[in-house]
Amino acid sequence: MTGRKHQIVMPGVRLRTPYQPSNAERRSLLYIDLSLESPSSYLVLSLLAMLAASFVQQAGEELPRSKDGSISTDSDPAVPDSSKKRPHSAKPQGACVHCKSLKVRCQFTPGHTKCDRCEAGKHDCAPRTRKKRKAAPTQEDLQLRSREQDQQIQSLLSQFDRLKVEAKVNEWVRRAETTVNVGGLVGRPVRPATCHYYSSLKGPLQVDLSPYNPDFARLPMLLRADILKPYEVLDLFILFYERINPFFSLFDDELHFPGRLMWTSHLLFDVICACASRHYSRRPGLFSLLMDIAQDAASEALISGQKSVETVQAFLLLAVYPVPQKKWTDCRSWLLAGVAIRLAQELELDKMPRGDDERENFNRIRTWMNCFSIDKSYAAQFGKMHMVSLDDHVVRSSVRTWYKMSPSVNTPYDIAICGHAEMLHLLAKFRHEVGFCDILKQRYIEGFDVVGQAIYFDKQFVDLSQWWYAALHADPNYNVCPVIRFRAHKFHLVSAYMRLSVLSIGFQYAIKKGITRENYLLQHSITVAQAAIQTVIDQIYPSGFLSWAVEANFLYMAFCASFLLNLLRPKFLPLLTTEQCASVVGLVQSLIEILSSEDVALDRRHAPALYSKFLSNLLEKYLTPRMRANASLKQVSEQENPAQSQQEPTPLDYYSWPDTNVHIASPKPLGAEYTNAASSAPYEDRNHVARQMIGEPDMDFSLTHFVESTHSDSMDATSTATPAPEYTLEELQQLIATPPGFGDTNWLRSIFGDT
Repeated sequence: MTGRKHQIVMPGVRLRTPYQPSNAERRSLLYIDLSLESPSSYLVLSLLAMLAASFVQQAGEELPRSKDGSISTDSDPAVPDSSKKRPHSAKPQGACVHCKSLKVRCQFTPGHTKCDRCEAGKHDCAPRTRKKRKAAPTQEDLQLRSREQDQQIQSLLSQFDRLKVEAKVNEWVRRAETTVNVGGLVGRPVRPATCHYYSSLKGPLQVDLSPYNPDFARLPMLLRADILKPYEVLDLFILFYERINPFFSLFDDELHFPGRLMWTSHLLFDVICACASRHYSRRPGLFSLLMDIAQDAASEALISGQKSVETVQAFLLLAVYPVPQKKWTDCRSWLLAGVAIRLAQELELDKMPRGDDERENFNRIRTWMNCFSIDKSYAAQFGKMHMVSLDDHVVRSSVRTWYKMSPSVNTPYDIAICGHAEMLHLLAKFRHEVGFCDILKQRYIEGFDVVGQAIYFDKQFVDLSQWWYAALHADPNYNVCPVIRFRAHKFHLVSAYMRLSVLSIGFQYAIKKGITRENYLLQHSITVAQAAIQTVIDQIYPSGFLSWAVEANFLYMAFCASFLLNLLRPKFLPLLTTEQCASVVGLVQSLIEILSSEDVALDRRHAPALYSKFLSNLLEKYLTPRMRANASLKQVSEQENPAQSQQEPTPLDYYSWPDTNVHIASPKPLGAEYTNAASSAPYEDRNHVARQMIGEPDMDFSLTHFVESTHSDSMDATSTATPAPEYTLEELQQLIATPPGFGDTNWLRSIFGDT
């Protein structure tokens, strides 16, 4: 019982749970709280309770009770008046609204309902009322409010997009007004190029450009904004099919004519007009404007998720005919080609079509063939991985038969598409077999036979190119149409370039161990490179179509010419005869003149102009004015080796293609660190032998390194570099007649100094 607290209440008093006594109960001594220490405390408590009840009865005052019988303390006389509830007073509780705003109390005059301050200021003395609380919104209300806000945001964004579109269109219209139609042809005339008759392009383009036309909003932006007239659109399409489509045969004029594309694919409509406008001399300056519109349409197509064969074709065309950029790193050809290939795969163009429309089926196959070719070509140029499998079913099963399956549907250019695809397939197999440049170096150190693989694939290229040569010359259109003959000549250029790209890789690693004049790689590399340039000079350039070629064709020419110029280095001079030196210089000079001529280069940013400048700088490295004045290539015999005398040595600390910034720094003769020791032994005959020397920069003949070198920012430095010391014809003849031994670099120091 120790420490326990007991509560005693008078009988009939209602208890609370837990019980908390009121102030009235405490004052009326009805509540007794005792802490007792013995069991007898219960008796004491009972007696006290009886005495309290007797005292209440004797006083004659019975406590009032509530309806349930409990005691009520409201009318208890023992409870003071301050604890009782006051009757409602007319005076408002708290300050009124006006006084509350002033943060003061209300002062009332007896008998007035308004406070003194409100009466004096003639304000409405309104008591403050508690604001009603709003019910919490339900989940349905919140969702409805969220949807309304989303609609409002979407409406504002749509208005903002419309404002941006209107601003762009206004800017395009303003720029279009500056490209005034000169009323005739300026510069090179557009001559009829093909014998193929495009019936779908006959007659004027019938289109209603009235704003009241119900289909006016469905027209392309070029027509709605009056940037192009209908007759100009027809001119651009004719120009495209006669001058661009022969180089990049992607379209069928029965499907891709302006009267159809203006309703089915605005993107392809804009891209075709943009590509052709670069050669449209009637409105100078139209190309940049239309290309901006085409690129904007391409971005909108990606955002909106358009998927169609025409969308794939538009991205392929943008990849092959890109906007000229100041830097090679800004080129987006690889990105655009990747978008086109990915869209084509989502549309299942890589599978044989099963539709009922034969022309549309052929259109799908033709598009996929071009996707395959661009993928393999750009992978070699940019050093990227292939997006399309080498074991592609469409290419593997139909490359030699598809171009002649339906004479009524096949175009005359389909045969060249198939031949190009199969040649690129073989080039991709070679890259897959030997690996990329960084992997190939390690594999070569481990004993991989790069030279043997290059020779093996070159022989395969010879067999494959001869098969397609025969097929192209057997085409009935070869003797009828000049474009078909041109494409056959271009196939010679492409096949020679592909062979050289394989042979140059083998040459790059063969030179590490030493090669002679009779080396297979050397002789065949010179032969195919000279054949490629000779084809350009004799067949391609006289056709008048060269300025319309895709940029890759100019790359092939420049690569072949650069390889030949590289052989004019002092260390490679023993490998060349006098006739070969004279032929190299003459061919390269002729090619430079062709690429820089106004008949080919549209402007200084055009690809042939850039490659012409690169080749000129590379040629000037070896042919100085003093050397040209000392002797003529055609007037001296082979024993005097005059062509070699015209070369200007290259300083050891200066790099140009195919040099890299990696030096051969091994103290041993080059080749001794490789596992194939048999081939690293020196040749017994040191005459007409070339080998990579210690301290020289390593070489990279890959196409990727060549593209980077030609487009690098430091490309122009070759023309302003400090020239090496010039030597007379007799001095260089003496150096060439007595070639140095392996590992001996003193003869280089005697020419260049202690650099």
